[in-house]
Amino acid sequence: MKDPRIRIAVLLALSLGGTLAIPPQSQAAVVIGQFFNPGTDVPDSGTITDTQTLQLELSNISDISVTLSISGRGDNGGYNGELVATLDFAGKQAVLLNRVGRSTSDPVNLSGYSDSGGFLGVSFADSALDDIHTYQDTYGVPNPGDPVSFAAFQPDGRLTSDAGPDGVDINTPRNGMLSQFLGESAAGAWSLAIQDTTSADTLHRLDSWGIVAIGETGTGISVFTDGTLIATVDGCETFHNQVTFLGTTHFQNADKLTFAGPVTLAADTTLDVAFAPVHLKGNLTEVTAGTKLTKLGFGDLVLEASSVASHTGRTKVEEGTLVVDGQITSSHTYVEYYGALAGNGTVAKVTLNGGVLAPGNPDNNAAIGKLTSGDQKWNAGSLIDLELNNATGVAGTGWDLVAIVGTLTLCGDSSNPTYIGWSTADICGCPLLAQNFDPNQNRSWTIVTTTGGIIGFHANEFVVDTTYFQNDTPNGQWALVNTDPNTLAITYTVVPEPASVAGAIGAVLLGWGLLRRIRRTNA
Repeated sequence: MKDPRIRIAVLLALSLGGTLAIPPQSQAAVVIGQFFNPGTDVPDSGTITDTQTLQLELSNISDISVTLSISGRGDNGGYNGELVATLDFAGKQAVLLNRVGRSTSDPVNLSGYSDSGGFLGVSFADSALDDIHTYQDTYGVPNPGDPVSFAAFQPDGRLTSDAGPDGVDINTPRNGMLSQFLGESAAGAWSLAIQDTTSADTLHRLDSWGIVAIGETGTGISVFTDGTLIATVDGCETFHNQVTFLGTTHFQNADKLTFAGPVTLAADTTLDVAFAPVHLKGNLTEVTAGTKLTKLGFGDLVLEASSVASHTGRTKVEEGTLVVDGQITSSHTYVEYYGALAGNGTVAKVTLNGGVLAPGNPDNNAAIGKLTSGDQKWNAGSLIDLELNNATGVAGTGWDLVAIVGTLTLCGDSSNPTYIGWSTADICGCPLLAQNFDPNQNRSWTIVTTTGGIIGFHANEFVVDTTYFQNDTPNGQWALVNTDPNTLAITYTVVPEPASVAGAIGAVLLGWGLLRRIRRTNA
């Protein structure tokens, strides 16, 4: 049986902008949060409504929370106790606020709480511990101008239609909870209404609000607007439908999340992958030519589509790893200092701005591999991360290979060299002794091939780092060499130990002495 505390922790963490650590459970689901910033004033003794249409393939909602920010405005601010906030969807209504603090049995609070700071980042969920209607009992009495901030409460839930003759009260039945929406599909129009119930020359502003829901994926179209949060709960999850990205989407999934259908970039898009990998299997297209794609976060973004030629805007890896196991044939990829480009696929032009280039993909048991590209440029301070599995094997399967259809331009600096990380690993990427490696034999491994040549090679602008090379190399020296106009290779050269050199010299001298004695005897 599932622990509902897991789900409510997920909802509240996302609503309040936190990060997730979700233990594995028995049934997978997906969490989607979308947030809005109307910035609309609530007129004194008036009402405003903000309606947002969600295009989300998220059915059978099993949990939901709402986050809300309302600021008090004017010389005195707006009294929190005069506000009513309702959320309407699918012909049902949940009551988030209903004149908080109002109690007809308490003369002090006949009109509700008089503090005026509003509500900043308050999250509402049925399973929270405390009722927002009496927040001063648990939250304390704030300074009059300070908002109730970044806290989680149960919604008020008291419908005006259920109030007694004296109006809403702590004892009014709570028939307007968020559970009204369980079992629904998230797609459709959600309307948030904020009402100022008194005329007191005080103002409020609806700054922002948002919905975070847990449900099941389906087959319709999902549109992820700027600021969308997505996470998995209780296991891996797959969207089989078509998805469209608009702006920045934050992935905080604890388990693998896969988009199996077509992916459309409707505007410049940032995918922020914090933890577990996100896989894009469908073809990647853009509405407008030149749309940009940026990778943030230290989780992996894996592009598996066989062809994403219609993505023509630049691709930038700011953080974490972009794994290309398919093809990006028309986008120039830039890899920044905290970013990495990996995979066994094909990319167009590549520029390393201090970032990492790492052929292969350990996530699919293919850590040793070949990454193919168009022209490449390696700027100073970049890292080429390569692994050796079989010293007598073939480039691309025995060890990593960068295959460039075009030119490689090297813009190095001896004071800020480019590092060649040269380590040993099995085909899955786990540290392991390389097969068939003889520390007493000179060898060379081709790591880069080009069709257009290598420009600007200077050996003193590179460092071969063998910190994670597991095999014993007591008498060898490593180097990066430009073996011919189109090739870079790592070489291993055996250097005799000083004692062996002395022994060899002694043998030569002994032989010379014997030769002299023989000549004297025969004279």
